[in-house]
Amino acid sequence: VLSGMTRHKPEVLTCAIQYFIDHGFIEVLEPVEDNVIKMEMPYVKDMIGRSSKRADAVRLQRHEQNRLQAPAAEQDRGELLKCGSFGNVLISENEKREFERQYENAGKIINRLSIYKKRENKNYDDDYAALLGFAEKDGIRSSSSQNQKSRLYEYYKYLHEKAEADADRRKRLIRAKIPDLVGVEKKITELLKEQVGAVVSGRTAEEKENIAEALKGYQEEKIVLLAQYGYTESDMQPHYLCSICQDTGITDEGTACSCQSKRAKEAAKWKNEQQ
Repeated sequence: VLSGMTRHKPEVLTCAIQYFIDHGFIEVLEPVEDNVIKMEMPYVKDMIGRSSKRADAVRLQRHEQNRLQAPAAEQDRGELLKCGSFGNVLISENEKREFERQYENAGKIINRLSIYKKRENKNYDDDYAALLGFAEKDGIRSSSSQNQKSRLYEYYKYLHEKAEADADRRKRLIRAKIPDLVGVEKKITELLKEQVGAVVSGRTAEEKENIAEALKGYQEEKIVLLAQYGYTESDMQPHYLCSICQDTGITDEGTACSCQSKRAKEAAKWKNEQQ
């Protein structure tokens, strides 16, 4: 499949993927199931990120910072006001109030949309949605709103990196106590790499099954080793406050996490303690 998408020969892709795995640019997270491999790129960095998931969250959060809440359902909007230079921008009182709270140049943006609609003889199903589009390009965020979002963003970054740093410390401690664990983990990593290569290169079903069985054996050995010393695999993983968004504020679907309201209150206290 990947060969067809990229228009490169399977053997070329196999070498490329194996190179990235060997040099730590790709990390295999889960065994193959029905020819599907779950991987991540732990060292693909954003300006402040350290993992691919974190980098995605950063980009999504930046988008969230430049986007208002989606327009309300028609039945919830009430009577629509006629706004703009030509009175042809139809939005509810609540939408107008929220838009003016979020943007310092709200009036200018509304007038721009009004002039555009008049000049182009343009009609929208929802003028508020169109207004948000204009604001994404030329809107100037009010300082109070921007500060709150920036503070929340910084707090999520702090929580996420703290959870990962704590996990790294626990891993070092556990590996120091269980000398045999490092060797078992090395074998697991090698077999995961081999599993990727087997899928990409199109090896036989029997070969794939043999790799999977060997991998399962080492994974079970790892669990037993950890249990002998009173640990579980969870002890080697980050312990996020929110398991849904992993302390990024953004779910895997790209939506705002339900924990944001709680984190926003914590962020205010956290910021005050820093000052």
